[in-house]
Amino acid sequence: MQRPTVLGKSFEELGRRALERPQDSLRELLEDGLQEKLRKVLPLEEYHAFFEFAAPKGYQDEQMQRRALDRSQARIEELLEIRGEQLRGKSRVACCLGIMGGLFLILFLW
Repeated sequence: MQRPTVLGKSFEELGRRALERPQDSLRELLEDGLQEKLRKVLPLEEYHAFFEFAAPKGYQDEQMQRRALDRSQARIEELLEIRGEQLRGKSRVACCLGIMGGLFLILFLW
């Protein structure tokens, strides 16, 4: 069984609050504590992209809300691709450093 992460616990708490207070908007629920927890977990750019869809205050029709969610989702997917590329680059560097360290150790011990 997978252990719950800080992010998973935060979303569970958000779900409980939403059930307890159905009259509150998503923005109000997010402002009540999830933002602080996510700020500690997410990098700044991803944090802003995540909360972009909840930012507009006022009354939006369903179509505008869907468009805002679609834009936010596209931005998050774009950030995930960038992070994946960065991770692949870092793993290559780590692999090369490991090989070079091994060769250096062999030469040193020889």
